[in-house]
Amino acid sequence: MKLLNRDEARKLDTLAMNTYGLPEAVLMENAGASVVALTEGDVSWKDARVVILCGSGNNGGDGFVTARYASLAEADVVVFLMGDESHMSDASRLYYQVCEKMVIPVRKIKKAEEAQPFLDDADIIVDALIGTGLRQGVSGEKADLIDRANASRAVRIAVDIPSGLICDSGQAEGAVIHADYTVTMGTLKRAHILYPGNEYCGSVKVSPIGIPGGAADEFPAEWVTASDVKPLIPVRTRISHKGSNGYLGIIAGSQGMAGAGLLAAQGALYAGAGKISLFTPQSPAEELTGLLPEIMVRPASAYGEFRGENVVDILSGTDACDVLAIGPGLGRKQETQDFVCQVLEESEGPIIVDADALYAVAAKKFPLRSCGGRLILTPHVGEFARLTGKSAADERIILDVVNLPFVHYILRDETFQLLHACGRERIKLIQIDEQAGRHLQEMVFVVGTNHAVAIIILQLRWEEMADKSTLAFSLCAVEQHQLVVLRFVVDGTCHHSHQPAAEAVFKKSLVCRFHCFCQLADVVCFPVPCLE
Repeated sequence: MKLLNRDEARKLDTLAMNTYGLPEAVLMENAGASVVALTEGDVSWKDARVVILCGSGNNGGDGFVTARYASLAEADVVVFLMGDESHMSDASRLYYQVCEKMVIPVRKIKKAEEAQPFLDDADIIVDALIGTGLRQGVSGEKADLIDRANASRAVRIAVDIPSGLICDSGQAEGAVIHADYTVTMGTLKRAHILYPGNEYCGSVKVSPIGIPGGAADEFPAEWVTASDVKPLIPVRTRISHKGSNGYLGIIAGSQGMAGAGLLAAQGALYAGAGKISLFTPQSPAEELTGLLPEIMVRPASAYGEFRGENVVDILSGTDACDVLAIGPGLGRKQETQDFVCQVLEESEGPIIVDADALYAVAAKKFPLRSCGGRLILTPHVGEFARLTGKSAADERIILDVVNLPFVHYILRDETFQLLHACGRERIKLIQIDEQAGRHLQEMVFVVGTNHAVAIIILQLRWEEMADKSTLAFSLCAVEQHQLVVLRFVVDGTCHHSHQPAAEAVFKKSLVCRFHCFCQLADVVCFPVPCLE
């Protein structure tokens, strides 16, 4: 499903009208009708006391249409119009006049308090006050009206987007309607997905309002739904065994921080890893042994933390692992930082670097080019700032990632939010010169969070790429703690699903879709077998 910003939403409406010949009044009619139609399974409109808050823009026009359909559903409807009538479009004015002819009360107000008695008694409040065009926070009487609507016991239904939300960023810079349901028109908007906007939207329902599906094809951002990814999830066969479903080694924990390693191991278990070994110092090992019988707890240091002298034993013990994860709860002692750097330098397989291991990389200014394995770094915004030497509040942090072809960053929720705040649809994270690029045969990425991981190895066919071998990816969407969609861009061109692609999923964490000239080579630590 396409995911639009403010300008794209406006352009989609224009395309529907100019290219397909759909009048604005038809789109508005379909939009208002769908507010009632798509919520009637969740909300009882019959005999309900319905208050509809309308502005003078087209969002308000949708509200006038909603008023008519709510009345036809035998609701007791009153409309409050707050805004300059001279700003109404012809379509909005048409449906305003229809309400008058149907004797649906339309009360023009300048003060929010005028609506208070009706808000107090309402069963349903429909928010059609402000649409996707908002550029800054709401203030004054409209903000007061929003606050009063939020204080009502009524069910709140937002038309297209909750009033007060900034469409492109999902930010709430002033008063915002706390909707129980949002009926969005055409397709999803970014504020429905990005945090904190998704907290204000409630249950989001999409109405196509008659716009042909192909009208949105030119817009790059997409939202992956459960139906998209369910066919891609591997299913274990009855004859499979733990050895055929990935072996993960986790290097984690220290005295007083045993739980970090346990959480990582537990997450990997839920993700579907066949075998999991947790390498941890002696004291946390004693605490953890037997808590999860599926996890093999391996005491790997006689001290309360890891030290350089443990490197040889760790490398020997993890030699059979398909992938390593290092960092949770290791602590920040100098000896442990030295240990981390030695493990990274001498390991040859894929390694997920997180938490205190990221701290060690930054503190020691560890030269990542010297790593023998393929690194996947998973920093939150503070860790990312430390790695790049930038302030976490500095949006330029996103643009200063180290220029290394063999190091890959998967940034967690706060970083994605910061990335979006930069206002850049495509952020170049990796640049590979042509000579190095043509020798690079694969790239490795992680799908997961602190609690679980899955590794995707992509085999690249560089001979099919353009002469310039710049590889980047862009943020398309974020739903906190659930879904993230990443899209590869090759030489500035966004490649869609009709191109050869490798895709992987992870339930209740991150979902990544990689699009480039590549093929899926391997997946270690399979994700869960189904999506609800």
